[in-house]
Amino acid sequence: MKDSRIRSILAGALLSVAAVGALQAGPLEGRWLLESQSYGSGKANQAHVAKPLRMEFYRDGETLAGRIWFGGDHADALPWPSLVLAPLRSEEVVISPAEDRVRARYRTVPADGGDVVLEITEEYRVTDGGTTLSGSVTVALLRGGKPAGSYVLERRFRREP
Repeated sequence: MKDSRIRSILAGALLSVAAVGALQAGPLEGRWLLESQSYGSGKANQAHVAKPLRMEFYRDGETLAGRIWFGGDHADALPWPSLVLAPLRSEEVVISPAEDRVRARYRTVPADGGDVVLEITEEYRVTDGGTTLSGSVTVALLRGGKPAGSYVLERRFRREP
């Protein structure tokens, strides 16, 4: 009898710890500042210093949602993923706090009568003990539905306080 009571108490304690852990902010949740961006074999940092790109993953009910913006004021934030210069059609968005990873695949909407589309895939994961969000943005140009070139941006964000 004493053993079963001890097991019940331990099981209840473990469930309480698990519930508290689920409610706390995970490593993916928070604000991220683009620290470096490069493409190809180039080592030049192309991150915009005067108006840096920021990304944030935040609680929206039971799930995490994302948003992006340039500069310090997030009043102009757009839902992640977004492109400032073109409307898009989202094909896949995965925000996985359990794996500290995010992935989005989307396409631009062609201009009236146009057949040029950008297919974009963003993938990031939390690294360096939760201080860095690293990943890539693959941009593929499709003309008439056929591949017409591509490039990959390597990105590294650092966590903001």
